[in-house]
Amino acid sequence: MEDSEIIRLLFQRDQQALTGLARSYGSLCGGLALRILGDRRDAEECVNDVWLRVWNAIPPARPERLPAYLCRITRNLALDRLAGCRRQKRGGESAFLLCELSECLPARWDTEELADDSVARAIEAFLARLDRRSRTLFLRRYFYAEPVSTLAEAFSMKASTVSTTLNRLRTRLRHYLEQEGIL
Repeated sequence: MEDSEIIRLLFQRDQQALTGLARSYGSLCGGLALRILGDRRDAEECVNDVWLRVWNAIPPARPERLPAYLCRITRNLALDRLAGCRRQKRGGESAFLLCELSECLPARWDTEELADDSVARAIEAFLARLDRRSRTLFLRRYFYAEPVSTLAEAFSMKASTVSTTLNRLRTRLRHYLEQEGIL
């Protein structure tokens, strides 16, 4: 089912839209949620929450790029769920990802607020200044929560080189945010 058809069905409040979403984007959203949460049941619940969030948001929202819209919702819901899990002494790879980025971000930030405030705009501006390879590497690690080993294989690099590159990118981001007066 085409994205335009899914959105049209959502505007008509036709539940076939949810079936279309699940068929077309279930594995994309599920994989992202699983990489962040590290638990299949939590990821499945998160994806169900994504479908509910989309059902409630469209209409009035009309996303231009449905996959990106779904990934943003999935990521935000998974990070919110992860924060709840961390409060209950659970965690995993994503907790490590957040620790990696913690030195680059303001002390207090919320995933929902991040999408709309100056931090998000500054990070977008920083990413726009990077070359395509660095930007893709950064996004695949910190937005899509891909493991270093997967990135090393995808970019034909050693895992240590990927880690070093990511460390340098985080340092550059921190300096950029300091220059912008955010840190």
